[in-house]
Amino acid sequence: MEEKDKTSEEKLCLELKYCERCGGLWLRPMGGKQIYCASCARAIADLPPSSVEEGIAGSQAEARMLARNFKRHGKNAAANTEGRIA
Repeated sequence: MEEKDKTSEEKLCLELKYCERCGGLWLRPMGGKQIYCASCARAIADLPPSSVEEGIAGSQAEARMLARNFKRHGKNAAANTEGRIA
């Protein structure tokens, strides 16, 4: 019975986020760095790397890396890059 009480106390905090590609609204874990919805993250991961990607500002380059990881690892992409489950 105690185990059931423990799991009922665990909370998942989410925040409302808009996709920076399509403008759609979606939920991400609080403090998450994803800026694209799942559909757009897959589409962006399919794009070839930019020839000037090394000069892209840090947040945009990181977003592209997260999108590629999402395509490879699905829902756990952030876990593979940040050490926690997204």
